[in-house]
Amino acid sequence: MPEQILTMADVLQFIGHLYDVERVCFHPDDPFEDYIDKEKNATYTPEEASLRDSLMEQAFDVCDTRKIDLYAVCNLMYRIRFLESFQ
Repeated sequence: MPEQILTMADVLQFIGHLYDVERVCFHPDDPFEDYIDKEKNATYTPEEASLRDSLMEQAFDVCDTRKIDLYAVCNLMYRIRFLESFQ
């Protein structure tokens, strides 16, 4: 996971990390402190959630500067991974 997000490559690395490593299905607008597991325990500590919220905000900034829709990027990456799960 990147320490900060400055480029589109960082955005893709962060989103990929959430899907591939943390295996979380997320929405870019939702604060990470709201994520819970199936037993309703917090998925992230307050510090972990704060870091991810900061990175998501940076991802929005990078995309906005480039006039790229972060929602579309996340959706496309999710769909690719979903389709790959059938192979």
